[in-house]
Amino acid sequence: MASREDFDCAVELACLALSVENCKDLQNICLQHLLRKKDVLACFPTGYGKSCIYQAWPIVCSELAGVIIVLVVRPLVAIMEDQVRTLQSKGIAAAVCGKDPETDEKIAAGHYSIVYGSAETLVGDDKWRAILQKDVFRVRLVGIAVDEVQGNEAPFREWCGKVGELRSLLPTSVPLLAMTATASKAMRQKLRNNLGMQQCIELVKSPSRDNIRLATKKVSSDPSITFAWLCGELESKVGAKDVVVSATSALGMGVDFKGVNNVVHNGPPRNIEAYMQAFGRAGRDGSHAHSIILYHGRQLQCLSDEMLMYVSEAKQCMRVKLLQLFDGENTKPLALKHACCSFCALSCDCQDTCDVHASPLEKHAGEGLVHKDRTVTDEQRTILRERLLSITHDMTHQGVCGTLSVYSTQQTEKNTGEIVIKEVMDSSSRLFTLVDIFCNVQVFKVDEAQAILNIVSEVFCDIEECYEDEESINVEDEFGNMTLF
Repeated sequence: MASREDFDCAVELACLALSVENCKDLQNICLQHLLRKKDVLACFPTGYGKSCIYQAWPIVCSELAGVIIVLVVRPLVAIMEDQVRTLQSKGIAAAVCGKDPETDEKIAAGHYSIVYGSAETLVGDDKWRAILQKDVFRVRLVGIAVDEVQGNEAPFREWCGKVGELRSLLPTSVPLLAMTATASKAMRQKLRNNLGMQQCIELVKSPSRDNIRLATKKVSSDPSITFAWLCGELESKVGAKDVVVSATSALGMGVDFKGVNNVVHNGPPRNIEAYMQAFGRAGRDGSHAHSIILYHGRQLQCLSDEMLMYVSEAKQCMRVKLLQLFDGENTKPLALKHACCSFCALSCDCQDTCDVHASPLEKHAGEGLVHKDRTVTDEQRTILRERLLSITHDMTHQGVCGTLSVYSTQQTEKNTGEIVIKEVMDSSSRLFTLVDIFCNVQVFKVDEAQAILNIVSEVFCDIEECYEDEESINVEDEFGNMTLF
């Protein structure tokens, strides 16, 4: 290991080469551990500068030990090509594997200090597995960096889950740097196991973003109702400069978008990491921003346990609940409650108007929807609960709780049945159609919703026709989980 003075000098030269003002504390610590040949799992927030670490790595090593190579694995080719162009413009030798034969020959000969490649190329292609075992790589390779490591979980990309195999092709002394903006405690353990990082250094910076107000809102399964207000607003701003982007969660991976003030999730993301990654794209300039999850009952299917609890159990501050999963430093609600989250806003006692910090979509989503309502007596509530218990008591092999195959999680059948009954009881005054059932109760099949609606009809005797064709029910999320920026 070089002296501290030599290290600081090398880091300063790397910052100069990359046009970076200075090296942040955690970036500095990360580089020190890598030079000691220690594996590092770095969980730094979006925008912190994770890519600067592996771009500075070969420059620092070159200043201290001569010509070297760093191998970078990323899931998106477009981002790799963009970073290579930027590095080349700064005079840094960088290239992407598999783009053209001439470049590949130069990579194999060790002409580049930063070599980018996808998992499919580096792990799945026998040609590159052989190249990585050549003397030039065995001598000069000082480390592997796996960026956007959470993107290597994609089930449709077989080789992304096998990045850990790279370690078997290279000397055991070659350290691995794994980076992600979002990884809960459970996910970090999984990543360490998958990548063979048995004794790694874990560096975690709190993902807390105090300038982003968090919110959830249950809405109609009909998007024309949910987004009616927004469509009206857009029509009134023809020629305006506002930008609305509808995209999957892949948008923004590795890209630093500017000026994003609202992130709207049309249905909850599958897991808590994807949620944190998506809303972290807002408010990067420090301005006040909003993240809101709009959902209906059927969109709660196939969520992770953590994501399901986050959306459906509104019993505490959403910010606290989220950060507890990530080892967040800030585990208290914001002092200004209506700027914290939609749950804290309910108990805000400040002199300001407490909905002033809610996003317009949070206030107006679903406006224009005509809500039928009924008065529910104590006797009717008792009868309704008894009837519901009767269909959730008899266990079957098809469902988690009786005839109701509610969400697939590891919760007990008892708790699952209680959740369904509670949701029906809480919303019993407004259940008149199958769409009402899907919007308010966590069931996902028409026959299950029909069973509940039949009981509601028998108890209240105010539903004219409680049978509907499945094709007439607009409950499917046609486009899957989308994010609106």
